[in-house]
Amino acid sequence: IKLPPFLANKMAIINVQNKTDEMCFKWAILSALFPSRNNADTVSSYYSHMNKVDWSGLTFPVTLAQIRRFERKNVDVTVNVYIHKPPVVIDPDDVEAIAARDADIAAGALLPENDIVPVYITKHDKRAKHVDLLLLREGDNSHYVWIKSMSRLVAHRSKHRNTSYNCPHCLHSYSSAAAFDNHFPQCSKHERQSINFPNEENNELFWRARSK
Repeated sequence: IKLPPFLANKMAIINVQNKTDEMCFKWAILSALFPSRNNADTVSSYYSHMNKVDWSGLTFPVTLAQIRRFERKNVDVTVNVYIHKPPVVIDPDDVEAIAARDADIAAGALLPENDIVPVYITKHDKRAKHVDLLLLREGDNSHYVWIKSMSRLVAHRSKHRNTSYNCPHCLHSYSSAAAFDNHFPQCSKHERQSINFPNEENNELFWRARSK
């Protein structure tokens, strides 16, 4: 899967092209743990490192549920996984649709366009090596890539243009390490939250009294 132009232009991601197998998780992990100066997007750059990581117990293609198993096997590595929320295509002349979208974003009911959202956050404390992955989706296909620079990837979320310190849970950007260190201990105590909205088949609200 190719990177969308918005992501490619950030120069923050290494996308190893594994055209003949379904082991994108393996190649993404290896590209992060053993960065290649030349041809970083080719699988051959990482052949010599394949046996330096424990892949036992994994079934390829790797699902999010299997990453916990990978972390148990490789006790010096932690992994976080994110997804990209692409823009919603709206007719620029449709004033009502644009207003509705902006209202939903302001109310927290809709993610901002081109947002980066966590879908798997490690539960382990800090280890020697940490890897941030982006999970791309295209139809029924999915593809892991390594986020080489989270600061560059989420730079559009802030007016701050220098290197930033980003919370892996909420992805809020901080301009100083001190501000990040003050925020992270509390934020990391909470599970990532999501909003579920009713559909046409389930659109009624019921209240159960605690006492009668």
